Amino acid sequence: MQTVARLDDELAADQRREPGDSPRSRPIASEPPAAVAAGPASLGERELQSVLDGWLDAMLVVDSQTLRIVYANAACELLLGHRACDLRGTCFGDLFDDGEGEPAATHEAESSMAFDQVIAAQRFRRKDGTGLPVDVIARMMELGDPPSPFVVMGLRDATERLRAQRERERLLAELRSALDTVQMLEGLLPICCVCKQIRDEGGAWSQVEEYISQHTRVHFSHGLCPTCFDHMKSQV
Repeated sequence: MQTVARLDDELAADQRREPGDSPRSRPIASEPPAAVAAGPASLGERELQSVLDGWLDAMLVVDSQTLRIVYANAACELLLGHRACDLRGTCFGDLFDDGEGEPAATHEAESSMAFDQVIAAQRFRRKDGTGLPVDVIARMMELGDPPSPFVVMGLRDATERLRAQRERERLLAELRSALDTVQMLEGLLPICCVCKQIRDEGGAWSQVEEYISQHTRVHFSHGLCPTCFDHMKSQV
């Protein structure tokens, strides 16, 4: 009975705690606190929870049968804005975002999950309603006595990674465009020896500056060189 009372006190303390505060260590289990008190957590569970409590990345433990969250660490609170005690017992699918600030349908969230692999850039919904791209890595583990399948998940803000990826793709596109332009200007260009017009691949003739402008990013500004300036001045 003392153990049950102690767990009730810890749960009440969790309810009073602000997001970001370190959570009190409690055994990871899918049963409510009174049921947990019937038997102590295994050494493996305690070691796992000790690691997760101090982990810098957001960590969740989800019951693979019900998809209910049974554990969330302090880093998860900072990432998603929910207190760990509020996350426990909620459906993992409720954390997904449909892109319009609303929870994604649970069956859609479940179908998008493939455990035991990296799930890149899932969109989560924070407590304030904003969407957040999150990289997720999940691993199935047997926890409890008797062992039951749980999913241990690591979550990391993917905003900066995706921004860098978009910038890299933009630079690659510019590089490909520049290479294509260079390839266009390779080889011999037919040019008139009198008027200096260039013949393109279709047989049409055009001024040098027009041809180059069409095949590169170069734009011409017209002026007079010193020789031509002096010549035109002498004609005035």
